[in-house]
Amino acid sequence: MKTLIGFAIIALISTSCASKYVLNTGTINKYQISNDDLTKIQFYNSQDIVLTRYENIAQDKKTEKGTLSLSTGKELDQVVIKADTPGKVVKKLENGSIAVSFEPDDNKYLIFGTSSASDTYKLQAISWKDGRGKINYGGMTYFTNVGSEHCFVSFKLKREYREDKKLRYAKGNKI
Repeated sequence: MKTLIGFAIIALISTSCASKYVLNTGTINKYQISNDDLTKIQFYNSQDIVLTRYENIAQDKKTEKGTLSLSTGKELDQVVIKADTPGKVVKKLENGSIAVSFEPDDNKYLIFGTSSASDTYKLQAISWKDGRGKINYGGMTYFTNVGSEHCFVSFKLKREYREDKKLRYAKGNKI
């Protein structure tokens, strides 16, 4: 009896779990996902994304004890978005792409869209060079890590099967 209850609990848990699905045009069409639906779905990035921005520091010079000292350098700003970070669609663009924000500031978003080669929503950039993308993030120019061009977004889909069953017994028909 206890074994039967254990199996029933395991079966219930396994049927109620959600599976992750890659966002692509086929999925959008199959499940008739509207623009309004997109803003209500929790999305996840498929792999780590590292955004890097370099800014030159102003040159500082001083003379001390007969020596000229020059100080130059760069300031490094990085944003790391780990794989499976939850994000939300903050806007849908005219070309069918979506802007997904992984931070509380909705002005900081990444653009995911399809291409002629693939119908999967992958990370988009202004340009790609040697596997690194040049993107606009929060009004500033950043460069992505190598390999980020393969990053896509996915979402959880929970399937339920319902069956409404009506049962009645015929009482018979006498003359």
